[in-house]
Amino acid sequence: DKDFFDYDINKARNEAIKISIELKKYYLSKRRREIKKLITEAEETQNEEYIEGLMEEFKALSDEIRDLEVNSSFN
Repeated sequence: DKDFFDYDINKARNEAIKISIELKKYYLSKRRREIKKLITEAEETQNEEYIEGLMEEFKALSDEIRDLEVNSSFN
């Protein structure tokens, strides 16, 4: 619960960017957990093509989360 009334335009802009990055990381992490669950379920059916697609999405999500963490650490 922050008081934004005292922020100048640049500080408010930076805060909005930080919040949007955190929301994106949250969404990506949640989606990655969903994919992990789907991979576990797909392994039971041994659908290799489906598993491969899920693994590619899992890797892409992991890469994007890592990139967000690296890039946001410079702000």
